[in-house]
Amino acid sequence: MTALLDIQGLTKRFGGLTAVQDMAFCVARGEILGILGPNGAGKTTLFNLLTGFIRPDAGRVVFNGQDLAGRTPAQVVNQGLARTFQLCRPFVGMSVVENAMVACYSPRGRATGEAPRERALRMLDDVGLAHKAETPAELLSYGDQRRLEIARALATDPLLLLLDEPFAGLGASEIEPLSALIRRLHAERGLSILIIEHKLREFMQLVQRVVAIDFGELIAIGDAQDIVRHPKVVEAYIGKTEADLATA
Repeated sequence: MTALLDIQGLTKRFGGLTAVQDMAFCVARGEILGILGPNGAGKTTLFNLLTGFIRPDAGRVVFNGQDLAGRTPAQVVNQGLARTFQLCRPFVGMSVVENAMVACYSPRGRATGEAPRERALRMLDDVGLAHKAETPAELLSYGDQRRLEIARALATDPLLLLLDEPFAGLGASEIEPLSALIRRLHAERGLSILIIEHKLREFMQLVQRVVAIDFGELIAIGDAQDIVRHPKVVEAYIGKTEADLATA
């Protein structure tokens, strides 16, 4: 598989704090790649760098052969890289279908040739929300708001979908159906996915490879089953003493 996203030496500092340091890895076309790390490791900062919400101090982000340096979030989306957020942010006062329609007016959404409402309804059907199309978006359950965020991202016709903790705030009965939806989108659309998630069991069942980071630095990269046993990853999560015992 060829690289769809190639991150080279990405660095971001906030004053004296280095949030992301010399980050470098690739996402292959058609891959589900996971970003693993404890709280404060720099995962969401990394997503913000990739999607134009903040600018790097150094490094390159090459997506589908294009350098994204200096691009705005709208320009990044128009290249085919869409995301969801840790906190759901539906457009209040608008229906579910109207929320999805907003994304259909993006250049990539318009380029599909579909009428915005028809496309929005099809995206909602894909995520299991077509029956709630006319519901005010703010009245959706949190799990359904997660689905709406995914539908809105899909409406921009992405090549790569970034999911920032999609299972956060969900109960056990909501997590597995959402996980199944992500797997189906990957299988049916050939969609490349980059995912951050703290629920490790579900995370490991989804991803093919894992990039582990701590304090903004890459500490390990490899297959999911190998990463969870990596000494630096164990240390980052449970501490040095326990890590020494775990690997003894």
